[in-house]
Amino acid sequence: MKEVIDLPVSYWDERLSTVMAERQLIAADVSRKSVNKLLIKWQRLYFARYLSFAVQ
Repeated sequence: MKEVIDLPVSYWDERLSTVMAERQLIAADVSRKSVNKLLIKWQRLYFARYLSFAVQ
């Protein structure tokens, strides 16, 4: 990607944090439907965190 655009490129893998969050919610006996909704919110927060990290 660096060859295509002249911007800094950083990699951020949030899969592990999503898996950890899902396991904790399931362990807390949260319904599957609620788990999915909460994970979407979790992923949005992590994306926002990534963006603030990338800007620095």
